[in-house]
Amino acid sequence: MSKNVAAKVLKMIKNVGEIPRNGWNERFKYKFTKETDVSDALRKACCEVGLVMVPSIHDVSYSIIKTANGGDQYRASLMLKLTLIDPDSGESIEMDFPGDAMDMQDKALPKAITSAHKYALIKLSLNGGGEGDDLEHEDEGKTGKSSVQDKPKPVESGATYRKPAETDKSAPKADQSAPKTGPQPAESKPAPATTGGNNNSTSTTKPPTEKPKDKPLSMMTAPDEVPTYEATGKILAVIPAMKGKPATISFRPDQEGATAMVINFDPAKIDVPTLLKLQQSKSSMEIVCDVSGQHPFLMHFTNPNPTA
Repeated sequence: MSKNVAAKVLKMIKNVGEIPRNGWNERFKYKFTKETDVSDALRKACCEVGLVMVPSIHDVSYSIIKTANGGDQYRASLMLKLTLIDPDSGESIEMDFPGDAMDMQDKALPKAITSAHKYALIKLSLNGGGEGDDLEHEDEGKTGKSSVQDKPKPVESGATYRKPAETDKSAPKADQSAPKTGPQPAESKPAPATTGGNNNSTSTTKPPTEKPKDKPLSMMTAPDEVPTYEATGKILAVIPAMKGKPATISFRPDQEGATAMVINFDPAKIDVPTLLKLQQSKSSMEIVCDVSGQHPFLMHFTNPNPTA
């Protein structure tokens, strides 16, 4: 890092101080830091120390998601590059930060840019976003217990998550009146008839199909028996929960030609400090995601180097 830029960034952090949480989410009842408050605070501090910030975006991608009522919801993902320049020496440094947002009309891209810019400035100034913190402390004061669950340890190498196969209720019952043509394996025989004459037979399920490995996560459709996506790659960023949305990670698989993905996770159940260490060390990790829902959800991850 350039010494002149680093010195001015340090002065800027001291001048910014703590940014207030003036936003209020009425639906989920928590305070949050508004993007305008962050921008105003950073603009003033940068002018005081003589530091220029130039934002730009790259790796923009769009996708269309069908809603429950059949409508279209647009999702935009991007990477924001923030260039910090010292006009006195001409030195500069760059930092990338992901952004992701959804909208029913044409605001997905502006929302993604605003989100990426807001959290890039928050993390640069060493402030906290504050989403949900006040709600957790309020619950703790009423019950005497913390509302945040204990964080489990990452799964050991080789452990995976599998959803049990569901019985196909629409499959027709086996015809037990048909004559048997030969010996059958014990597991394929129908259940014996009961006294009441009600014969039950177990329905068959389709064998698991192999998940395609050459498609990005947003395009994958896992079968019911194996609704998971497993990959090895690197974390680009860890993003806290915001505006009622779950926390996310920006993840790039090691697969050649693969693009970065945005994956949701529950910060109360995932070891966030380990995720941050893996991001900083740029170490590869193995992930297991539940893809049975609309969005990929991180279930487990394996740290290949626990001491990192």
